[in-house]
Amino acid sequence: KVGVALKENKIDVVIGVCEEAKIILNELADNVEKYYFDNIDGLSEFLLSKILDDGDVVLIKGSHYSSQVYKVANDLKVA
Repeated sequence: KVGVALKENKIDVVIGVCEEAKIILNELADNVEKYYFDNIDGLSEFLLSKILDDGDVVLIKGSHYSSQVYKVANDLKVA
């Protein structure tokens, strides 16, 4: 359902983390910028140095323990 919702709304960039996220990325239109990470290693740095600009809105969604994307959210809060 997440992939469908992203497809139906104006989303510029979607980054998937962990194997389960590939399903979401496959649901997206071809004109959406997509990235995939096996895990969160390097994700915070990638977001801060290559993707995010001031004023951007970010949705971080993931399984708390298996994907550990909450650590990325914490990194963005202090940046």
